[in-house]
Amino acid sequence: MPDFSFIPPFKAYHGENRIKKYIFTKINTLENQVGFLLWKA
Repeated sequence: MPDFSFIPPFKAYHGENRIKKYIFTKINTLENQVGFLLWKA
């Protein structure tokens, strides 16, 4: 895989993807915790 990070749009896209993934992971974790609490209740 060649390194395209020197191309600004690619860099921005890559960063945006990382942020989306981070947010998605956070929401997923939150949902799992809420589901677990409801299941325990």
